[in-house]
This record gives sequence, C-alpha cells and structure tokens, in this order.
Amino acid sequence: MNSPKRARILVAALAVALMVAPSRAAQSPAALRGNSIQLGWSDLIAWTDEGGNVRNRSDFITVKVYVSVQDRIFSSFDFRSIRRRGTGGSTTNEVSGADQNKLHWKFEDGALIADQNFGAHGARRVAISFSDDFKQCSIKVIVAKQEGSQQIRQNGLNMGDITISGESCALQTGNVFAGSDPN
Repeated sequence: MNSPKRARILVAALAVALMVAPSRAAQSPAALRGNSIQLGWSDLIAWTDEGGNVRNRSDFITVKVYVSVQDRIFSSFDFRSIRRRGTGGSTTNEVSGADQNKLHWKFEDGALIADQNFGAHGARRVAISFSDDFKQCSIKVIVAKQEGSQQIRQNGLNMGDITISGESCALQTGNVFAGSDPN
C-alpha cells in the first residue's frame, strides 16, 4: 500500500476513534495536581470559499490548563486568526465535566489528552506527554477527517489540509488562573 493512501487510512481511523471511542480515563498523577500547563501551536489551513477558490489561513492557538488538587481540569483555549485586514479570534474557558466543552480532557496511558469534535467530519486531539518526574512536557496535535470526507466544515469554512507546526509545552507550578476566573 502506498504511503499517502496508508496515511489517509490512519488519519480516517483516528477521526472515527476520536468521535466514537469510549474513554479509558484515569486519575491524573499526584505530581501533576495543583499545577498548570501552557501549550501553543499554529494551524495552517487550506480552505475553499463559496466560489471554489482555495485560500490559506494561519491560526495561532494557546491553551492554558490547570489540574486542580481535586483532579478537575480547567482550561482556556485562545484562538487567533491572522488575516489580511487584522486579527480575529476568540477565547473559550472550560472546566472538565461541563457540557459543551471545546476540549474534552482526560488522563490516559500516561498522557493528558484533549479531544475535540472539529466541525462536521473532523476531530482534533491534543496529547501532552510528560517526563517521569513531571518537570518537562511535550505535545502532539493531530487533526483528522472522518473516513471518506475530503474536507472538514466548520464556521462556514470548507477546510482541506491542515498543517500543525510550532508545538510548545511548558509546565508551571501552581494555578495559571490564580487571580482570574477561568469560567
């Protein structure tokens, strides 16, 4: 099987798994509780407008995460889009277990995972891995299309290829939201 076809099959399988798989969530490790994580990455999105023209858009995403001592996860998802005539974007504040969350957090297989339904026919997964002593972290962001879909439709955009770059992760002692209300 050729490599591009195999990659499409793997991406499609991931998208379906993200949308239907039951969670094997576990408690977060004690070393992570009471601490914060700051994440960042860029999305380069090729999208098609109503006239059939393919355009590119760059989005910059930052996520702040706090794992409470009670093992609840609070997060702030900040999205900024750089456009020709200025910037646009939004910030969404969330707490684990609440309805309508953008990111659905859980701890599984040694990683903190956030899954997100991404428009029609797509999903995003943010996987945060930690060093054994929980002093360092790294992230991997994956966006996948549902099997058989050529595009992801979200907010009026028909998105084709999405390239993730510049992934960063930093751990911080204490509550990143101290002095502010994330919700």
